[in-house]
Amino acid sequence: LIHLPTASWNVAKVKELFLPFEQERILSIPLSVRLLNDSICWDLEKGGDYSVRSAYRAIFGDYEAEIRTSGSSSSNFWGRMWAAATLPRVKVFFWRARRGALPTLVGLSKRIPGKNIVCSVCRVEDESELHCLRDCITARLLWDECDLGSAMTGCFQSFGELAAACFERLPREEHGLFMTVCWEIWGARNRWIFEGERCDPRRSMDYVTKLISELKGEEGKGGCVVGRARQRWIPPPAGWAKLNVDGGVCEGLGSSAGAVIRDEKGMALLAAAWSFEDLWEPRIAEAKALLLGVKAAVEAGFVRVVVESGCQGLINAMKSQEDGRSCFHMILDDTRHFCSLLGSVSWSFVRREGNRVAHVLAHSMPWEVGGRVWVADFPSTVCSTLTVYLSMNES
Repeated sequence: LIHLPTASWNVAKVKELFLPFEQERILSIPLSVRLLNDSICWDLEKGGDYSVRSAYRAIFGDYEAEIRTSGSSSSNFWGRMWAAATLPRVKVFFWRARRGALPTLVGLSKRIPGKNIVCSVCRVEDESELHCLRDCITARLLWDECDLGSAMTGCFQSFGELAAACFERLPREEHGLFMTVCWEIWGARNRWIFEGERCDPRRSMDYVTKLISELKGEEGKGGCVVGRARQRWIPPPAGWAKLNVDGGVCEGLGSSAGAVIRDEKGMALLAAAWSFEDLWEPRIAEAKALLLGVKAAVEAGFVRVVVESGCQGLINAMKSQEDGRSCFHMILDDTRHFCSLLGSVSWSFVRREGNRVAHVLAHSMPWEVGGRVWVADFPSTVCSTLTVYLSMNES
């Protein structure tokens, strides 16, 4: 089932032997490039270790279990939520959303048996809080319009889990912005359903910006993220190279990754793109992109490398030497193995605008399973994006 030379699944064999739902589950499991022996991990906890709390929640499926089994951490969350810099009505909305008390079709079906629970907007998935505020088309349009989308990645069973994770991943000063965007997503969604007004993500984010700015007593400066200019790509120190990576998930196709290495003048030294039939979740795709980028840097002979990603949780995990038994931590260990072959490594988080070239490599290249590496004659889409960044840094 495993293609040993590439440490990847033999997709044709998997599809030949297993049913579709089994294929999807198998292809979502990442493999170690070191071809380690199998080990058991608990898929319902981020670190891969079993906990009574997650088992209880898996059995009973209600968010109140978290409140009962995790009182101190829950109190800490509520304290940060009520202290966030946003409007009182936004806090009340967010409190209801995290408690699973919004009038979604899934929630209403618990009181009205037999009620249709398919989303009223996309008509694809069940209409839960998590779907409405992260996965539905309205939500995706707004998250794409702001810089908080990277905090949303991962597999969550409820919006409550997502909210707790985002509060950990985001700086405290951005909690209010995150909550306000969720509130505006809900409003835009309702306008679409009840008034037939299609979502305008730019107008919605301008409204969020105006609200937060007025709350802070500042004039709105425009743009989609309050108090933060679009981030440029910053060159590495002299004698160093900078590696930017990005991962992606292509619906119906598989997963992808992109990497670019540049010098202190911003000139590209190496670019790479990978496409896989493996069906990874976004956090795994980001981790795989980091691994593949570092591996490419080692194989190309680079010694001192600044590694940059738009996934803050991933960068924090590498900086803190985070350990665990999960698939995610297995990939981190693979990455550390290749980092040990470099002379010096430093880690840096960058927002989407500063990671655009890697994003283009991960998301905009023609789909072709396998890896492609360029050290010259770079693809035209990469060259045009590099030109834009060089002009930005010179201005």
